[in-house]
Amino acid sequence: MDPIERMPATIEQDMAEQAHNQRQGDVSVFSWPECGGALGQVAETGLVRFRCHLGHPYQGEILLAERTETLEAALWTAVRIFREKSVLGRQLAALERSKGNDAAADRFQEQADQAHQSGSLIIRQVLNVDPGAAGPQGAESVPDSTPSRRTTAAGRGDRT
Repeated sequence: MDPIERMPATIEQDMAEQAHNQRQGDVSVFSWPECGGALGQVAETGLVRFRCHLGHPYQGEILLAERTETLEAALWTAVRIFREKSVLGRQLAALERSKGNDAAADRFQEQADQAHQSGSLIIRQVLNVDPGAAGPQGAESVPDSTPSRRTTAAGRGDRT
């Protein structure tokens, strides 16, 4: 079998091994939050710890917390972009409608509606947030979504 065709199964196996703590002493399936480089899992009994290729240590709980913050920030970014796409689609639809180009207006309106639905879905189902009062043209108000970064005094030091 072609190695490229085997890759999805290999990745699934690596993920399953990582989930069962079977990659101690090996490169993990996780990346270093600061640079995106691979993290190696430290071979220790009773602890889940990782080190980047530069030697920076990460405790499993800290890595999980940082992953949670990164994921939430990415989801809020997606919500913001969907909202912007929805508003822009509505603006373009209105412009095309004023020109009498109903077909183009309908396409833009459909894109705006899909973007609005996608952003709302992320807010309600994934982020578990009440969208609150509707903003202009039905767009949800989005709270400040910048997660606080927890760093050491050195900014990047030991996160164990």
